[in-house]
Amino acid sequence: MASFGDEWIGLNKSRLLWAQRALSKALHLAFGGRMLAKNLNDFLVMMELGITPLPIHCSKAWMHLYYKTSELQTPLKDLVQEHRQGNLGTWLSNTRSTMNKRNHEDVESLGAYLLIHKLAYELKHSNRVVRYDQYELQRMANFIHTSTTMPELTEGLQWLSILRMNAFQTVKSRRQTLLQSMNTNSLMEGTCPECDTPFWENVEEWKHILLDCEKFSSEIECSIKWSLCMLADNIRLLRLALSTCIYIHLLGGLMCFTTDEAYNIEYNRDEERFLLKNYQSYWLTCWCNGFGNIPHLSPPELGTHGYVPIANFL
Repeated sequence: MASFGDEWIGLNKSRLLWAQRALSKALHLAFGGRMLAKNLNDFLVMMELGITPLPIHCSKAWMHLYYKTSELQTPLKDLVQEHRQGNLGTWLSNTRSTMNKRNHEDVESLGAYLLIHKLAYELKHSNRVVRYDQYELQRMANFIHTSTTMPELTEGLQWLSILRMNAFQTVKSRRQTLLQSMNTNSLMEGTCPECDTPFWENVEEWKHILLDCEKFSSEIECSIKWSLCMLADNIRLLRLALSTCIYIHLLGGLMCFTTDEAYNIEYNRDEERFLLKNYQSYWLTCWCNGFGNIPHLSPPELGTHGYVPIANFL
């Protein structure tokens, strides 16, 4: 009986009900078979399409009719008043006391409140479904992740996503962060922190680090040199040539997997364990792991300036 009012009112909105039911069926048919369509969340789909979901309409209609509609106000009011008594307050008794404190002008704000909490619930439910697919079936309910089973390619796609969304920190932003945190540093805007070479104008700083920095020339020579030659032969447009590092990242952690040493290095400091990625050399490992920028995490003897890797936060 607790949900009698809102469900009865919502289901009698035939136009709204049939419209959302038709959209739901169309989406399931377009998505694929029953096994693929089981992860579709109708509530979130309606939100993406800009349609107020049916449960929100039901809750708002319940409150509107309780105050405004004469022919329905009486049975709904009786339903609230003639609730079953118990030791604890029931949903109906709590609803009666709550509704008596509010007037019809609060309906819109209450609807927004319900929508926010319902959306948060559905998002949490969808995340649980995705985690189930990931751990139980060893894949994600996502085209990219179901199509990339090689860890090298998955890591490359992560870095490519960071690059495309311009999430790499520049020397300017890194310097501002260090100054605001009252940390002294030797960074200079527009200058490479490793080789002190000025960056080219309108060229990404990461391109200089990966392709032109003299500090990493030996690592580049033994790891990605042949890939660079292949890219130079296949890239003809100047616009694409300026973004060569996009294709290097897409190769997927190439510098990590070309080394004969262990892929991960364990480092212990003050009873804290760090799992570092090995990039063939001391300086490159320090730079890629972000040492020098996180004072409370970076080992004190590794003081070179680097960039904090953020792929794990995507």
